[in-house]
Amino acid sequence: MPEIYRLRGVCLLALDRRNKVEAKSAFATAADIAKRQGAVIFERRAEASLSEFAIY
Repeated sequence: MPEIYRLRGVCLLALDRRNKVEAKSAFATAADIAKRQGAVIFERRAEASLSEFAIY
């Protein structure tokens, strides 16, 4: 499930860079779900996407 939210954020940004608020929310949701599930790899992926997002 966290990967779906992460990919949603990626797709939102790919479609239109103005979707920043929605993308940031999707990345944060992905990280939160992964953390609650104990899915460390997916949590790190979501955090990496959130970090990349901050660069833009």
